[in-house]
Amino acid sequence: MAEITVTGVSDWISRGVMRTIWANFNSTGNGTQLEAPNLPDKTVTVYGTYVSGGATVLIQGSEVGGTGLWFTLNDPSQNALSIATGKTEQILENPRYIRPRMSAQASTTSLNIVIISQSTRR
Repeated sequence: MAEITVTGVSDWISRGVMRTIWANFNSTGNGTQLEAPNLPDKTVTVYGTYVSGGATVLIQGSEVGGTGLWFTLNDPSQNALSIATGKTEQILENPRYIRPRMSAQASTTSLNIVIISQSTRR
């Protein structure tokens, strides 16, 4: 099966807080990249329909974007953001570009990936 690209949609939900959603992610592939290094405080939530042996979502970062070098980001406990069940995690690193990647999936998987990015200025 060919890999897909899922388009993320961003909107400002309050001053200095942006929400990006990749909706109905249901096949192996990448989400479009989020560029928000000026909003360094980021949290990711993954939810939706999982099946046994189904999807694994990686949250990846890059300084060059596009088809350049991508690496899996970590939570504050230095655990890789490789998410196989619904959860919310803080993103430790703040690279220029961030994207979700579904590395494994099952035919009935349909996930939503949300990243909340905010300024550290209060």
